[in-house]
Amino acid sequence: MPKTGRITIKIYNLLGQEIKTLINDIQQAGYHKVSWDGKNQRGKDVPSGIYLCGINYNDHFQCRRLIKLK
Repeated sequence: MPKTGRITIKIYNLLGQEIKTLINDIQQAGYHKVSWDGKNQRGKDVPSGIYLCGINYNDHFQCRRLIKLK
């Protein structure tokens, strides 16, 4: 992150339904590492497939595709 700010990272299925929120907080500037354990918000494993990772930082939004394999 180039400077301190609010960041939200969420995992979605291909229908756009939210699976899990990984981060929703103010983070300091610098490099950060985030990993997803393949579980939903209730701690249950999600099936193999394609998921979307939405990253919202201040007024910037990026979306990346993820493939989960068991």
